[in-house]
Amino acid sequence: FAYLESSFFLVRLLQGFSSFTLAPDAQPADTKPPASWKSFPLKAKEKIHRWNQFDGVCEGQ
Repeated sequence: FAYLESSFFLVRLLQGFSSFTLAPDAQPADTKPPASWKSFPLKAKEKIHRWNQFDGVCEGQ
C-alpha cells in the first residue's frame, strides 16, 4: 500500500512541472556513467549510473 501511495504522490508531483533539465555540473563524479559505456550505443546516452534495476535506486540526477 505504501508503495502505491508513494508512486501516486510522485506522479502527481511530476505532473505539476512542464519540463525539467539535468545539471551535469552539479552531479558528483562517482555517480556519472563509466567511460567504458561510451562504446555501447544505448549506454552512451545514459547520464546517471543506476545501482539496482528492481527498485529504481540511482545516484545522480
